[in-house]
Amino acid sequence: MESEDQPIDSALEAWERLRPLLAAACAHSERRLAYRQPEEFGVLIREKEPPRTLRLEYSPERKKLRYKAGTSGWQELDAVERPQKPAVFETPYHQEYSVEELCNLVLAELEKSPF
Repeated sequence: MESEDQPIDSALEAWERLRPLLAAACAHSERRLAYRQPEEFGVLIREKEPPRTLRLEYSPERKKLRYKAGTSGWQELDAVERPQKPAVFETPYHQEYSVEELCNLVLAELEKSPF
């Protein structure tokens, strides 16, 4: 049980909210997308036709999320904690995404990927 004195890691909570959203999206894809979580801070989504892969990795120490769709390079976002608000993910250009928006974004990146 957590002590009330311990600060809540809202960035980690955002990661923990993202994973089930991705899993649900895959479950509702009519078996087109397969969700796997090979490690605590990693997710792998595979599209069957055409065969494509999306990888996500979260670093709780750095509060960063990286994702890679197909053959494109890694995209990195900061998990930004905000007072009295849920954490968001932010690009290097300071564009913010809620957990739900990020879920849609990475799945769209997978669909756009040629491989």
